[in-house]
Amino acid sequence: MAVVLFAEHLPYVKSTNLVVQIEAGLDSNTRLQITESGYSINLQHHGQEERIRLYTPVSEQHDTKLLPSPPATSRTSRLVGLSRSRRSTATSEQNKILWTASQLGDSLRFSCGGKSASGDECNSPLLDQQTVKSCKDLPSEGWAEMMDLWHCHKPEEDHDHEQVNGKGYSASSKLTAKSGIGYVDILTILVSQEDCTNITVSGTIGSVACSKCGSPLGEVDSLCSGIRLFKPLLKRIKSECDNTEEHYQVSKWLSSYLLALIDTSGARKFQGRYNDFTIWIFSPLVYYSLSTYTGQPEPAVKIFYKRHLIQPRAEATKLNSQNLSLDELTLPATLEAALVDELGRANSILPNDARRFQDWNVALLNRFPVE
Repeated sequence: MAVVLFAEHLPYVKSTNLVVQIEAGLDSNTRLQITESGYSINLQHHGQEERIRLYTPVSEQHDTKLLPSPPATSRTSRLVGLSRSRRSTATSEQNKILWTASQLGDSLRFSCGGKSASGDECNSPLLDQQTVKSCKDLPSEGWAEMMDLWHCHKPEEDHDHEQVNGKGYSASSKLTAKSGIGYVDILTILVSQEDCTNITVSGTIGSVACSKCGSPLGEVDSLCSGIRLFKPLLKRIKSECDNTEEHYQVSKWLSSYLLALIDTSGARKFQGRYNDFTIWIFSPLVYYSLSTYTGQPEPAVKIFYKRHLIQPRAEATKLNSQNLSLDELTLPATLEAALVDELGRANSILPNDARRFQDWNVALLNRFPVE
């Protein structure tokens, strides 16, 4: 990271922060310019040129004051915006959820998203519309328990638990995987094992892997008597004619899960269930531009994290005034480990001055675009 440009736009405060990092000393040929009516920042240094594009335009009057002053190698500045954020805060947290039942329809064709030992894409078929002919959306987490609570405590009704169970959505009713049907939630697709091809199931730990390349794909759900395939590890075949594929970054799926989790739980801080780490979802939406990444404005969830628990798990499960804002992640072990990896990767690509906030590490986890 000899030369790095990094900009972060905060829609809620309508400001853009810029970090300029130059590890080698400045010279008379070092130039920084704000161009394209305030939408682009260019840096030239020792024959190297870096460029980023901003989410919103900024004033060009800053460009002579943004370089670090020797002996410092980095400088952080707040830029003055020329226009208001393109989206109001009322819609900025909108969470995009992909591969729902309505989106999939009767086209449930998926292949392995992993790679072989040689690095080639696997693409082994896992599900197709010949075996899984329809999809159903699973309700959000905690929905069945909330319905039980409402039926048991609504006024002027007998608290008849048998009546509750007969409604089909109580916590005690059992969801069972059925051949020909895919049950979909934010991160997984629940199917019958007999509907899957090219999978290997471990009888000891209940993991599901691709029989061709060995990549993890999901896990056995013994409670539902089926297989849960993890969306982030799959490819969707959209068109049977030309094999058009859909495959998204793992970070975007995990961001979608976290945004849904803060909506249902009301908490912003979470601890790992299988790994010792703590996250604080600081902002559901920021836009960042990084010269060593794409250079284009990318939507992300801003997360602070620590590589340890801030409270023992036994204490975190107790309801008291100290942990009302702290909850536990509900990710499967494989995806929780993937979250730990993604946080570390997202932190490592940032310039040094953007990697920490007080005693927290900082990560910008890419998310699906706001619609």
